[in-house]
Amino acid sequence: MQKLRTKIKHANFPLLILLLAGLLLTACGSDETPTTTPTIAPTQLITTNPPNTPTLAPPTPTSTSQPDEWQMRWLKGIPCKPPCFENIIPGQTTAKKAVDILSKNPLFTDIRMGAPTIAPDSGTVSWNYGTNGTHGTASYQANSSTQVIRIVGAGFQKSFKFSELIAAYGQPTHMDVTAGTIVDQHGLTFTYGVLVIWIDQGFALGVGGFTKPNITNDLSLDGLRFFEPTLEKYAKTYPYPEANMLVPWQGFKDFDFYCRDPYSKSGEDCRKLLATKLTP
Repeated sequence: MQKLRTKIKHANFPLLILLLAGLLLTACGSDETPTTTPTIAPTQLITTNPPNTPTLAPPTPTSTSQPDEWQMRWLKGIPCKPPCFENIIPGQTTAKKAVDILSKNPLFTDIRMGAPTIAPDSGTVSWNYGTNGTHGTASYQANSSTQVIRIVGAGFQKSFKFSELIAAYGQPTHMDVTAGTIVDQHGLTFTYGVLVIWIDQGFALGVGGFTKPNITNDLSLDGLRFFEPTLEKYAKTYPYPEANMLVPWQGFKDFDFYCRDPYSKSGEDCRKLLATKLTP
């Protein structure tokens, strides 16, 4: 696969990268102005050997249990419903409490708490799921006195059908659908991103890539993340261009119906952008 050269024009990479890697966990907003350097140890390893038998044991794959069954717990409201994830609630649970919760559940291993160098004012709690290479993260304001979790990225490798999500939690409230272009040695290429959001329940999933997605019941979505509910909190957590691109859910429509130009100041639709002539 040839490497793309990095000349970018109108590319909505914050959304696409988030959908594929959950990187927006370090982009959370805050009402506080950072004034001091965080004192959190950069790579503090938390011991995960609780003295008592935990009450939330992970499902063990058997001949009658699918290997990814543990990734379905949140969809069944186990042990809690969004925005809660495994008893961690964005906007309520502190980072230290999150570590304590994760440490008492054998589903999670290698739990760490620290502050990333790329965003000194934002701290992270990270964990693995057993030894299968899957890991999740939660972000918090490192220089805040409370250090409350703001965003949780589940980090699942599993995708979910749109129909599964609606069956479990009802219709979404908003869509964040964008298009962009990149330029490489072959010319101009379109990129596409779809983020489906349940604002009032505090979670979202999406999909992105070089193929325009069809917004139907069968659309596969991943990149599960949890955040503080309400539109105001979402806008603070995900600043421009994310908050400006939101379109209220109006049922299943085509991509172009929901698509907004991420670099337009007024959230213009994508018609002009999508009409761009690609270089042969």
